[in-house]
Amino acid sequence: MMTLKRFRALAQSYGADLQRWPQEERGAAEELSGSSEEAHTLLVQERALDEAIAAATAPQDAQHGPQSERDAALVRLRAKVAARLAVGKAQAKPVGRLSWLLGTASHSSPVRVRRFGLATGGVFAIIAGLLIGGLSGPAPAPVGALSALLQPATLDILAD
Repeated sequence: MMTLKRFRALAQSYGADLQRWPQEERGAAEELSGSSEEAHTLLVQERALDEAIAAATAPQDAQHGPQSERDAALVRLRAKVAARLAVGKAQAKPVGRLSWLLGTASHSSPVRVRRFGLATGGVFAIIAGLLIGGLSGPAPAPVGALSALLQPATLDILAD
């Protein structure tokens, strides 16, 4: 059962002609408009608004040719938009792990350059650290150091 609030929202969005409403809403709307005086009154008000809009735009519509030509132009426009959307979706690249580095279409070029520079600098710092660490191996341990570490000794803290 459709609520009056939902009916009002649909009537204000699609007008009084129920054929323009979403198909899944039409049955409930017809039922409500037949049983509710307030819903019927709302449709009458929307029909008056629809007629006023049609009367105001009739001279402009007549300048653009017959209704059938306008409908055909609208169908062609919708088909071209749908085709462009399909091509855009087909060409869209999946977001990978490096998308934060390379940026996406929403990022401007300077942002990508800064991110790439930051990542490159970080990689060079890591490589330099590994090279320096590898070239300067650990200091040789004294001969008796290992045995001194393994010998039990009393802790002076607990000796009191």
